Amino acid sequence: MKKQSIFIGVIFLFLSCGDKKQQHQNETDNLPTEQISSRYVKDNILISNELPEIKIKVNEESSFAGKFDFEIIANSGEYSEKVQGKPVAAGERYVFASADENHSVKKLFIVQ
Repeated sequence: MKKQSIFIGVIFLFLSCGDKKQQHQNETDNLPTEQISSRYVKDNILISNELPEIKIKVNEESSFAGKFDFEIIANSGEYSEKVQGKPVAAGERYVFASADENHSVKKLFIVQ
């Protein structure tokens, strides 16, 4: 009986966590993109609402390929031992590309 109670509790916990994640996803689905992130791409325009506030229109021949975050890790002699191996800066990259009929990239535009 005790094993069954634990098993049912674990299943309940697992299912309730999934529901909260889905609930959060459903909540953000209905929000304007501007309220989810301060930077986003809409109609081939990179829009930044802060730091800096700017709009960059990318040529229509290029398509938005994706965005990724990155960190710069201190690993050279110019940094003290205290920060070695730790992140010292972070950023985002937005990638746009145009390709030919063979899907070979012909042009690449990256905003960092």
